[in-house]
Amino acid sequence: MSLTTTLQTVIDDVSKFETLSPVIITGLEQNVKCFKAGNLTSFLSEWRTITSDREILDMITSTTIDLRYLPVQHGPPATGHSRVLRY
Repeated sequence: MSLTTTLQTVIDDVSKFETLSPVIITGLEQNVKCFKAGNLTSFLSEWRTITSDREILDMITSTTIDLRYLPVQHGPPATGHSRVLRY
């Protein structure tokens, strides 16, 4: 492939990205608004389609966070959703 052809391909790809970037940004912003942490094990079957690496799958099913103190929430979350934690 010639340098001219390579450069034209890059220019075409950048042009496509510039056209799609507003859609990509909107989609990413929506994903951030809907993000919910701590739900990895609910998607274990999907993780298994991505990887068979035992270490990664063990991290998803077995990783815990050791807390020094029980966290205290002084008000409702900013999203307006609340969930009762059971210990």
